Amino acid sequence: MALNRILNDPCYEVVALLTTCNEHFKRVSMHGVRVELLDRQTQAIGLPLEKIFVSGQSSNDEYQRKMSEYMLAYKARGVTSCVFEDILLEDLRLWRKQNHPDRSAGNLSR
Repeated sequence: MALNRILNDPCYEVVALLTTCNEHFKRVSMHGVRVELLDRQTQAIGLPLEKIFVSGQSSNDEYQRKMSEYMLAYKARGVTSCVFEDILLEDLRLWRKQNHPDRSAGNLSR
């Protein structure tokens, strides 16, 4: 739903979809979707996908370090905002706002 809204808003250009995946299980970290299915879904959408692999026992420190690396690389390419679509829980939304380099609440756009 979030992606659909952003794709239909002329103020944004979506440059990539980004997700964290468990390195050991080869699945999306939060939802457990196999990366093969994820690849097929994003190919059907027609947008590039960046997978950030975290270890099987990933800590918040590892997540933050890897996510920061990716966010800073996109920022260096001119990307100015990021949209997260998994912020239904207020505590997760607040954590994302406090812990990401651009402090915005990922679809990457410029």
